[in-house]
Amino acid sequence: MKMTCTHDSVECLNHYELFRKYRCKDCGQVLMCECERDLATTFLPHQIGSAREYVTRRRIPVNGFAPNICAECRGEVEEPHPKAEIWGLKGKVERFYWREIFKTYCELLLEYYGHNFENAYCLSSENVMLEEFKQA
Repeated sequence: MKMTCTHDSVECLNHYELFRKYRCKDCGQVLMCECERDLATTFLPHQIGSAREYVTRRRIPVNGFAPNICAECRGEVEEPHPKAEIWGLKGKVERFYWREIFKTYCELLLEYYGHNFENAYCLSSENVMLEEFKQA
């Protein structure tokens, strides 16, 4: 009888992707966490099919979604991975929490609009009034 892997030991392939992919050290599958399925399929579906490994820059196919893959779902603390400090661009908060800011923005869009919007329009921050979210 074949045992199914529980994916207890995983490593993140690239901490700088908005929706992270993890390689299981036991079975070798590349997976995304189930908690990000709705956001990833709604806002960036092109990122679901493959991952770009950080060190080698190779594209690796993703096998699917699995529960309890990310650090947050496992109850672990996610290490910070700030973007590079470039003069004139963003402050320290945006550099350290860029991923959380984007995910929160996407969650607010889903809460406010549901799935009734065009991706290109809503992902352009100039076109969305954040005051609308405060009233909802």
